[in-house]
Amino acid sequence: MKKKKETSPSECLDGFFFAQIMEKDYQNEAVSDMIERHEGDYYERANQRLSPLLEY
Repeated sequence: MKKKKETSPSECLDGFFFAQIMEKDYQNEAVSDMIERHEGDYYERANQRLSPLLEY
């Protein structure tokens, strides 16, 4: 049986901040259309914006 990969605290924070950004942006229809087309790119950009906040 494979052991489940543990999620690091920074990954949890990353997901939390990303969810907040997504929730805010989804209120704007044009942005949500853009996200649907470029979901991967959008996640990468959000990660780049957030990663400096997560380094301590």
